[in-house]
Amino acid sequence: MYRSLEPPVGSLKIAPWDTTCGNFHEVVGYTYFGDFFLRDPKTGQYALLFPFTPEIVPLEHFDEASFAAFLDKPHVADGFLRPKDLEALEARLGPLDEDQIYIPEPYPFIGEQSTLESYTKGDVWIFATIVGTMHGLGSEEDDEIVVSVS
Repeated sequence: MYRSLEPPVGSLKIAPWDTTCGNFHEVVGYTYFGDFFLRDPKTGQYALLFPFTPEIVPLEHFDEASFAAFLDKPHVADGFLRPKDLEALEARLGPLDEDQIYIPEPYPFIGEQSTLESYTKGDVWIFATIVGTMHGLGSEEDDEIVVSVS
């Protein structure tokens, strides 16, 4: 339902989001639906990046075991990792290759409703760049973009 990155990669890998990540400079993984797991390398604190919203949610998890236990909670897995949707997409589109995710097209934040039938496979890193750019990150208007940090 998600891919862990070992070793983690720097937040520059998800540019232009790196300008909004605060202290969460490490990308330690991502869901198969394009949400990212970030970590503050100094404190070990984890956060979730939701590109479509856009929102970064710091979590009260400061080590890998605690974060993994959080992801294993049934309400987190069902609502965030979406195992039933993943199963349906794998049956329709096939399993993901390395660095691939399932992506709704068109993107829901541009006013379209996404259904499982609208999903395709795509590169997770290109996805991050495109969605961030569409939100205006990395542009001259970047200072006007507010990524909610809960």
